[in-house]
Amino acid sequence: MKDYLTVTEAARSLKLTRQAVLYAIKAGKLPAERAGRQWLVKAVDLENAYFINLWDSRGKLLRYPAQA
Repeated sequence: MKDYLTVTEAARSLKLTRQAVLYAIKAGKLPAERAGRQWLVKAVDLENAYFINLWDSRGKLLRYPAQA
């Protein structure tokens, strides 16, 4: 497995849209690093992501983590 994934690869892995992953990054729920114009997500952080069921495929927050 690669150390870093692009947003598209992360979205495919999580079965979410790119927008939902970008929303999670900008909301601070998914750590990512900027490399030029794109965001890179560590594979380890992706495996530990707890937000998967908190957003729908359009990036809309379904419930807060305290309710999860």
